[in-house]
Amino acid sequence: MKRRKPVQQRSRRRVQAIIRAAAQIIARDGYGGLSTNRLAREAGVPVGSIYEYFENKDDILVAVIEHEIDEVMRHLQQEVQQVLADPDEEGLRRFLRFLLTEVTAHAELLRLIAGQIHGQSDVPAVSRFFAQAEMLVRFLLQQMAAEVVEDLSLDAYLVTHGLAGVCIGIANGLPPGKEIDDVVERLLTGIRTIVPSLRRR
Repeated sequence: MKRRKPVQQRSRRRVQAIIRAAAQIIARDGYGGLSTNRLAREAGVPVGSIYEYFENKDDILVAVIEHEIDEVMRHLQQEVQQVLADPDEEGLRRFLRFLLTEVTAHAELLRLIAGQIHGQSDVPAVSRFFAQAEMLVRFLLQQMAAEVVEDLSLDAYLVTHGLAGVCIGIANGLPPGKEIDDVVERLLTGIRTIVPSLRRR
């Protein structure tokens, strides 16, 4: 990826404006709706500015994915802090509801991350996100366990990647006649099977 790094504050603001506008276009009209002319217009920058920092359209997509993943992780970390104030099954229920609501808000981007655009699933930010998410889940499970569990690494792996699969499914639409709360309750049942020592209210 040959991208010029923005150094000055003005340049950083311009790059952020480009990324935000690209994310909005993708969320609204999909990856196919993204063009440099449209992006420049919505970001309020000259077309030439885009090529100063991004080699091509896929390069812009990678930057959007990195930005959105960082935002989602920041929100997840904040939500985990809320759950830790109430570390029982009800707290986990709220966390799952928050997670799935975030998924529906970023459905188009999640479909891209899942590999609908060839090769984008190799974006380093995606691997970094899963590593961080797994650490968060392991910490959360440790805090919510009703008894001391020495090693929750495998449990955290199964829960994290199981949730990832569910999130990708929801990004493509909920099952007919089902709501997010229906999915949350089934997820809780599955997590209790994987980690039977979870604290209940």
